[in-house]
Amino acid sequence: MLSCCGILHAQTGQAVRWGLAQGGTLPAGNYRAVAAGGVFTIGIREDGTLVAAGSNSQGQLQVPSGQFVAVAGGSAFGVAIRTDGTLAAWGESLSGQLDVPEGTFSSISCGKYHALAIRTDGTAVGWGWNAWGMSTPPPGQFVQVSAGEEHSMGLRPDGTVEVWGGPWGGVTEIPPGTFKRIAAGAWYCLAIRQDGSVTGWGGNAMGVLDFPGGTFVDIAASKYWAVGVRPDTSIISWGGTGYSAPSGSFASVSVGENHGVALTTCYSNCDQSTTAPVLTANDFQCFLNAFAANDLRANCDGSTLAPWLTANDFQCFLNRFAIGCS
Repeated sequence: MLSCCGILHAQTGQAVRWGLAQGGTLPAGNYRAVAAGGVFTIGIREDGTLVAAGSNSQGQLQVPSGQFVAVAGGSAFGVAIRTDGTLAAWGESLSGQLDVPEGTFSSISCGKYHALAIRTDGTAVGWGWNAWGMSTPPPGQFVQVSAGEEHSMGLRPDGTVEVWGGPWGGVTEIPPGTFKRIAAGAWYCLAIRQDGSVTGWGGNAMGVLDFPGGTFVDIAASKYWAVGVRPDTSIISWGGTGYSAPSGSFASVSVGENHGVALTTCYSNCDQSTTAPVLTANDFQCFLNAFAANDLRANCDGSTLAPWLTANDFQCFLNRFAIGCS
């Protein structure tokens, strides 16, 4: 249900929350990653420590000490990857959400009452509520996993998608093709195709599958709404909450029951340098390389008609560079 986790970025940014205030607002400052839980929000500060805000009904604000590189939030629990690759969990434990597996991991995702993680060897593992088998991923390697409410998704290295757990609403009826990002909602699935377009399947309660056209580089899904990140780093939401996504430039996004949180970024800092001056000639070369590789992140003007990349994108990048990073 809360399928997008915060992943460590080279560039830090501000945390922007929208939706119901009960979701909590993180303290001012720069963050390396952010994640929305059910009615709370988690962030990784610049120094790698965790902080949380919002509801503390199950101790989900009592974050562990230490340094972390990734974080995800479930209904009332959180999971994070430490700098040594091991897992830590806190908050609600009624369904075994805190019984994290041993080993080292590279990626995590939290559903309502269960969680998934990818080991450093590429295999996936799950724990927590497993009534429909959603915490039992199939064997083999994955590059991304996403935990929904009663089902889970996994993205294989070859771009194919696996779905396991409860088949409600047709979530196991995967469309043909290959994909590069996935997000599991409550009873639906979203995926970004290789051309950047979004597709979805399963139940369409409150319009969660009425996604907009155009291209995306990332997506996040909750129970009745979803959010996507465009190549120009803007975000857009759809579904039933009515919470319009904020304007601006964002590196990542995560959605909870009734709130979202996003990490700001600077589009013109293409090489994601962290030392002054942030914007240099290297950013122009980075943009040129992305354009030459037909990388949709070079779609600066956010065009939705082919060809995606045109001379307008060069002018757009020049304009964004001139504005600088605020």
